[in-house]
Amino acid sequence: MKSTDATPTPGSRDAGLRLRRRLTVGSAAAASAATALFAAIGALTIPGTSAAATSNSASAASAPASATEATSSTSPAAATTVTQAPATATAHAVSGGSR
Repeated sequence: MKSTDATPTPGSRDAGLRLRRRLTVGSAAAASAATALFAAIGALTIPGTSAAATSNSASAASAPASATEATSSTSPAAATTVTQAPATATAHAVSGGSR
């Protein structure tokens, strides 16, 4: 085998830095695209939403402005307040390791 004396030159150093910069930018772009893809898949597959719910909201959004102005600003559903009963005991964590 021949051994070559590969002394780094300023040109090879610059080429290495350009390669590293391209790899960094490319991996950041790929990670951003993968995050957006997984977010879109997650948004499309959320359970509990239906086509009827989206069509109802779409029809409500397309209602004329005069019909929405005629309704009261505080509907009974909006005025309903949910209160939670006070806790009877202080909750504590149980690890299962101690008895």
